[in-house]
Amino acid sequence: MPDSAFWLKIAEYLHYQRKICLLWVVDSQGSSPGREGFGMAAAESGETWGTIGGGIMEHKLVELARWRMAKNETQALYIEQHHDKSHARQQSGMICSGEQTVVLLHLKAEDKINIERFSAAVAANLREIYFELSPQGFRIITESEEKLKLEFHSFGDWRYRASAARRERLHIIGGGHTSLALSEVMQFLGFELLIYDDRPNLNTMMQNKFGKCIKVINYESLAAIVQPAPEDFIAIMTVGYRTDKLALMQLLPLPVRYLGLLGSRAKIKTMHEEFIANGGAQSDWARIHTPIGLDIKSETVQEIAVSIAAQIIAVKNKR
Repeated sequence: MPDSAFWLKIAEYLHYQRKICLLWVVDSQGSSPGREGFGMAAAESGETWGTIGGGIMEHKLVELARWRMAKNETQALYIEQHHDKSHARQQSGMICSGEQTVVLLHLKAEDKINIERFSAAVAANLREIYFELSPQGFRIITESEEKLKLEFHSFGDWRYRASAARRERLHIIGGGHTSLALSEVMQFLGFELLIYDDRPNLNTMMQNKFGKCIKVINYESLAAIVQPAPEDFIAIMTVGYRTDKLALMQLLPLPVRYLGLLGSRAKIKTMHEEFIANGGAQSDWARIHTPIGLDIKSETVQEIAVSIAAQIIAVKNKR
């Protein structure tokens, strides 16, 4: 999802009633260079920003958008692109295999207010605000309405929706040195970070400038405070065994996308044995990524952070 500046620039063009076209990837399969959610804007003046995957395919569709603006062609287009030579039609000119579908939507001056509203929602990472693209144009919708990605009936009857929440959200339980290193890496990768610890005046918490939310809490009330969404990621890395176990037992029942636990193999083995002995199900334990991170023989906290980040990315990108 493009950032809020992307949308504000579109709003600026609309304010001056300049012609502009939104190009958006509404579906992608295989090794397509443009993934679902990639977007760009093309102005009649020649300026572009954003991307739908690059290469000859992007150049071709931008030129089409400009040609249509020059001809005052305003009908929305739904264009399938195949990245190989085996298809008789709709070849993108690329040979990376896969395919993607791109929508060309010519925006109107009256779209400016909704574009500005969506820009503010993206800046705030709001999960209840969506935009909808369809042959009828661009509109804002709320969480109360049906959520979907792409609904296709025909080339003249389709609609696509996307949330303003462009950033994935990671809750880090523990604010020590590994948490600080992981925060820096994950912030660089565009994640929204929420960090929790039960130690007041912890130097690494005070040094952490990467989190959107940094809280000193009582771990006894962790689940009620964190309240993760099903698509969220959680990494547990508290100061010791007792607090790790306390955090894990509260968070394990929650339906989240990723739950990781930092610790040595000996510590994890002991915790696993206690979990099973106390009636825990092996299927529940299997949901935990532990020891956390990919096995790259990490030694420093920075290397551990990279291994955790790589594992989270693998989960995020898994289809």
